[in-house]
Amino acid sequence: AVEDELRGMIAVLLGGRAAERVAFGAVSSGASDDLQKATGLAENMVGVYGMSRAVGPRAVLPPPEAASGGARLNQVLGPAQTLADHEVGALLKTADKIAEMALYANKALLEEMANKLIEEEALEGDALDGFLSRAEAPAELTEWLKTGTSRVTLDDETNNSRYLTPTIEQLDRSTKSRGGNGN
Repeated sequence: AVEDELRGMIAVLLGGRAAERVAFGAVSSGASDDLQKATGLAENMVGVYGMSRAVGPRAVLPPPEAASGGARLNQVLGPAQTLADHEVGALLKTADKIAEMALYANKALLEEMANKLIEEEALEGDALDGFLSRAEAPAELTEWLKTGTSRVTLDDETNNSRYLTPTIEQLDRSTKSRGGNGN
């Protein structure tokens, strides 16, 4: 899959959690499997497929089939772990925020769909297509899917801060200058 498809998959996986926040003001443990899948996909993008500007075109994580249990980011040491962890976190936070924005942009449509589901217990085929054809994608979604960047403001940072994130080479030099081994 290409980068925009993978980012889209992550946003969809986080959509359930975002929907809980939009509808109920809190998240439950119900979307934990989707969260695990989204995290794994983000880790693969950053650490295996080299789809991070900050990390660059290098694999810093073992492929999923080579991992021996536990979080793969914990199997990487030094600057690469710090940078990969930051990039995975930024990717997940932005995908979550984008999913939430898409839900808010279509809140009236979601309520209409929910009412229809209460009446009919299922939405499929032409009925589902009719609703989905009316959904609107926020401009931020299109920008993020294409470029991986967005002007979406997160709670504690902006996604644009990724350009201020040091590269692995810069972290390696910094670690070596302090007497570390620069893994």
